[in-house]
Parts: sequence; C-alpha cells; structure tokens
Amino acid sequence: MQAKMMTIDSVLSSKISNISFVAVLMVVFQHLGALGAIGTSGWWLLVFGYSICKAAVPWFFIVSGYFLILSDVYSFEDYKKAIRKRIKTLVVPYIIWSFLWLLFFGTICCRKMELWNLIETRIWTFFGLDLFKPPFYQVLWYIRTLLIFILASPLFLWLLHRTKWCGFALLLAADCLFRYYEKDLTQSAYGLFRYVLGLDGGSAYFFLGMGIRSGVLKIPTIKDGYLRFIIPTITIALTFVFSFVYFKQWTHLFSLEGILIPWVLCALWLSVSDVQWPTWLRSQTFPIYLCHSFILVTLTGFGLSGVDSFVQMSIKFAIGCGSTIAIIWMVRRFPSSVVYYLFGGR
Repeated sequence: MQAKMMTIDSVLSSKISNISFVAVLMVVFQHLGALGAIGTSGWWLLVFGYSICKAAVPWFFIVSGYFLILSDVYSFEDYKKAIRKRIKTLVVPYIIWSFLWLLFFGTICCRKMELWNLIETRIWTFFGLDLFKPPFYQVLWYIRTLLIFILASPLFLWLLHRTKWCGFALLLAADCLFRYYEKDLTQSAYGLFRYVLGLDGGSAYFFLGMGIRSGVLKIPTIKDGYLRFIIPTITIALTFVFSFVYFKQWTHLFSLEGILIPWVLCALWLSVSDVQWPTWLRSQTFPIYLCHSFILVTLTGFGLSGVDSFVQMSIKFAIGCGSTIAIIWMVRRFPSSVVYYLFGGR
C-alpha cells in the first residue's frame, strides 16, 4: 500500500507557529537569573513564571514529534529522510553555535583563560559527546536530546501503537519519579535520565506529538466557551499552589510540578489565537532560542543580574528579548546561505 502524505491546514499551522513564539519567550524568561531573596516581588514572579514556563520545552518536543510523521505509514524511507533533513536543520546549527559560544565564552567570559586552554580542557563536552552531561552551550541540550529521540523514533512508534495513552501516562509517571529522586542520583544516572532518556518533560511529549500526528492518540476538540475559561483559570490556580509550595520549601512536593505542564499546555492552546501572526515575528522562534543566552550573559556582565523586583525582572526580560530580536535582524542581512546554516533554514 502506497503511503499517503499528510497535510496540515493553514489555521492549525498558524496556531502552532504562534504558540511556538510564545514558548520561546517563556524559555527566555526561565533563563533570566537565579532566584533572589525569598518573598520579594521578583522571587514570587520568577517562581510563578518559572512554573508556567516549564511547559515551553515540552511544547517544542510535541511539535517535533508531530512534524516527524510525514505520512500515514512511517516507512524506513521516511526515517532516512527525517535524519537527512535534521542534519541540515539541527546538527549544523548545533555545531556552529557550539563554536560561537566557545568563542564568546573564551573571549568575553574567561578573559584570564587562553582560548586554546579552554578548548583543551573542555573538548569532550564541547560538542556534547559526553551524553551524561549538558553540552558546553547548555541550551543545546534540547537539540541533542531531540536528535536522540529522532534516531529512536521507530522504537517510539512501536511503543505508541502498543501502549497508546497508557504509554504516555507511564512516561509522565516516570517524569515525576525522576523529579522526586533526582537529588539522590549520581551524576551519570542523572545525565542518563535527564539528557538521554529525556524524563524531564521530553520523551513523554515527543511521544504525545507522534501519537497525535499518527492518529493513535485522539485529543478532544474543546468548543464550549466555559471550558476555554475554566482550564486557564485552573492552570493559574495550580501555579499559585506550586508557588506556595516553593515558598514553604516543601521539597517532597516539587516532583509533582510535572502535573502542571499538561494544564499549561492546554491553557496555551486555548488562549493563543489561531490568526496568523506576522511572518517576521514567527520566524524568530528558533533563532531566539539559539541566541538569547549570549544577550542575557552580556546583560549580567553589565550589572543587570538582579531579579529581586518586578521592575528589574521586567527590564531584563524586555532588553533581553528586544536585543536578541535586533541582533537576529542584523544577522539576517548576511548572505542567505550563511543565515540558512546559522538558523537551520528558519
């Protein structure tokens, strides 16, 4: 039987692109800085926002799993095509931005250390060859884990057809167990579960994305107006609960934070418009993900490291996002071939 290519309508495509842009801003928010003094306005905002923004990377895994399935039959040819495509869109940017971060870190952040010494001492983690540790440019862990998932996608699909929603539930349970025991794990065990198996919001949602696209997992369509109001309201309430848990330092409850992510994802889906946003805005998602840490580290170097107040956090977030978009705009003035390899064709 000949495989039938799957298509996606423009409304759904716009919705996914819009949410992805919101999600990358959530990633930037997560990386603003460490928590300040407990109880300050900045502390409350960062904890509240961080709990919500934890859903950003799971969203990207859902989208990645969704678009991996190109036809109703995931053949070996589809598998090879997916790998060849990701070499250009993921592997090449991964290598380029690893080099750029090395240059940035070596020339700006480590002025007292010679660049060659930096390369020599960190060469194994430079390209993320040690899978049990994050890459040298840490935000690239998502790309590396995604590449592992793509290589293992036939196994994901095999499990998907045999376990369906039970498989997703088991992966979510494994996620919560990992969060509960992570402090007791050795560094190698932590790296295995976190970066290889993706138990921190990775594998479960990649599994979900593949399931939705293949039709194995059915998601009900929410049309009732009251549910569009109730779900975001419950999400905000749960986020306040988890903020209070952090305030009280009830560490044994931290692992339950994974329960909040599906609620946040549903709230995002219901809240973000499906009207197509400007292309120049939506096309910045992956470039912002790749570039934002350069800007935030630079801002910290200029003294904008504090996030103890709402004002400080808002200023750092606005400058960080605005400066990142401005730099991306300037980079896009480079020759198109250079931009293509820098941003993986985005």
